[in-house]
Amino acid sequence: MPVSFALRVEDVNALVARAQAAGCTPEGEVEDPFYGSRSAELRDAFGHRWTLEQQLEQLDNDEIRQRFAAMFAG
Repeated sequence: MPVSFALRVEDVNALVARAQAAGCTPEGEVEDPFYGSRSAELRDAFGHRWTLEQQLEQLDNDEIRQRFAAMFAG
């Protein structure tokens, strides 16, 4: 039965490249979401999903809320 893992890493891009070389399949692009991280999702040969996250910025809750609201502002 497949499971999901979430890991905070130092360098998402480097780890994604290593994982792909080892046979993992990306599930979408590497992204920089509004909450100050870089993230990627991969699936390994056993069907397990790996979410990798790298902290880019230290944001407080107000900054995160403002960025979230800005995504939907006209």
